[in-house]
Amino acid sequence: MGRSYCGTHLAHLSPDGEYGVAMPQEQEGTMPTHCAVLPFTRNAVGPMDFTPVCFSEIPNRKHITTNGFELALSVVFQSGIQHYVEVPEGMAQQPPYVVDFLRNLPARWDDVKFLDGFPGEFAVVARPAKGKWYVAGINGNATDKTITLDMSKLGAASGGTLITEGGTARNFSTRRVSGGTLTLPLKARGGFVLELD
Repeated sequence: MGRSYCGTHLAHLSPDGEYGVAMPQEQEGTMPTHCAVLPFTRNAVGPMDFTPVCFSEIPNRKHITTNGFELALSVVFQSGIQHYVEVPEGMAQQPPYVVDFLRNLPARWDDVKFLDGFPGEFAVVARPAKGKWYVAGINGNATDKTITLDMSKLGAASGGTLITEGGTARNFSTRRVSGGTLTLPLKARGGFVLELD
């Protein structure tokens, strides 16, 4: 579905059509792989209501993705109206730079570029909005991976701010990165966001 179609037919701003965070518990172990398929399949043809971004533990749910993975879904997945899972109490526990990133995230993207990935394994996408690029990646595998990004392809010579998981799956870390080529480790079931200057 094109953007003009969704703008005309408001019921299609954020349609269902995939297992989101409400995936049955017995399939929860496949969530990272499932998320690494959707950018290439369901979400490639239009917006979807996945309900991403869950930093806190949910009762009776097995949470196997890192917070970096969860934050990355805010950019990797596109929806006309993005509904986040995280509750206010959980969001209040996050570092200010994570809250600010989500607060300032554009509600509408101008385009999407697939930078790297393979369905079911990992996905790295870039989305521009209002003259700025947002890059995000997720690793759907249970093993670490290293990727290389050429940010000059996006016209980002000066670099940007990287947010990824910290020392544990539930922590974050942030740092400035320079422009050009960036080699980035992706933890197992981990992810990152990169806001380019």
